[in-house]
Formats: sequence, structure tokens, C-alpha cells
Amino acid sequence: MRGLSSPLGTLAPHQRPGSLVCPRSTVPVLVLLGAAAEGLGGSRWGHAHGAPGGRLPDLDLASVVDTADLVRGLVADGLVDGAHDVSTGGLGVCLAEMAARSGVGVTAARVADHADLFGEGPGRVVVAVDPERLTEVLERAEAAGVPTSRIGLAAGDRFAVKGLLDVDLDEVTAAFTGRLPEALGAGTASR
Repeated sequence: MRGLSSPLGTLAPHQRPGSLVCPRSTVPVLVLLGAAAEGLGGSRWGHAHGAPGGRLPDLDLASVVDTADLVRGLVADGLVDGAHDVSTGGLGVCLAEMAARSGVGVTAARVADHADLFGEGPGRVVVAVDPERLTEVLERAEAAGVPTSRIGLAAGDRFAVKGLLDVDLDEVTAAFTGRLPEALGAGTASR
């Protein structure tokens, strides 16, 4: 889903896909588009914790196409302030990458457990929506048959998922920007 709004080279770093771009006077609502992920089968979390097995999430190609078409339209019509696909690492990594790239904190809820946070079911995207545009976004998702869940807000200097984690945004950003340079032994990573 990255690169839907314009080529990366034409955008300032804070405007690149996967970051949260919004007027400072608003607090965007984070909306998860697409069917819920079921389980940790084949997920990065499962592999890292010695539990790579389990049933892989079903792939409903028509639903994935519907979600992609919806997101493409929302971006083209300027109805979202940020968008990021939920893929490797699941919803948790998606939200962390959005926060780290933008420098805007995340407060999320409606995430039941680690399986919800790290499940990697296909065809899901998180969008950041100005509250004044939320009704239109939700109506367009309903018309497209794409499930939605309002999962939180983009604001502040914390990265928090109710009942699961709460860390300083600086820690998330340092992990995001420092991982590759640390692995290579030198250099920097840009936001």
C-alpha cells in the first residue's frame, strides 16, 4: 500500500506514505480497514517465540482487492492523512512504524491480545483520518463492503496499546531508526 499518494522522491520525509500527516489542530482517528486477522500462524511473532505453526490466515482475494481499491480512492481524494499496510509484524509493527516515521504518538484500544497485535492476516490497512472526514471514510468503507474498526488516536508522545504496552515514542523511534545501522555496525537511518 505504500506509495499510493505520490512518488517518495516528491514528498518531504514527514509526508512519505506510512507517516501521519495532519494539521496540528486536529487529532486523527486511526481506523483499521479490512477483515480481522485470525491467529499467529506464519507470523513473525510466532516464529520469534518458537511457535511458527498454526493455521495460516485465509486469503480472500476479493476482499483484499476491495480494501486496496478503497484505500486508493481515499488517498486520491485526500480523505486520509496517513496510511500503512498491516503486514510483517502485524498491527503492532504497522502502528509503531507510522508513529516513528511521523513523530506522532499512538493511543490504541480494541486490541484484545498479542494475537490481535501481531497477527498478519492479509488485506488490512490502517488509515489516519481527520475527525471531520471520518463519517465519509466510514460510509465509503461500508459501501465497498470493507470492515472497519476505530482503534485509536494519533497524538502525543507515547506509543500505547490499552492493556498491552505503553512506551515513550522516543524509544519506538530509536528502535525504528537504529536497527539497521546497529546491524551493519555504522551509519544512520533516515526517517
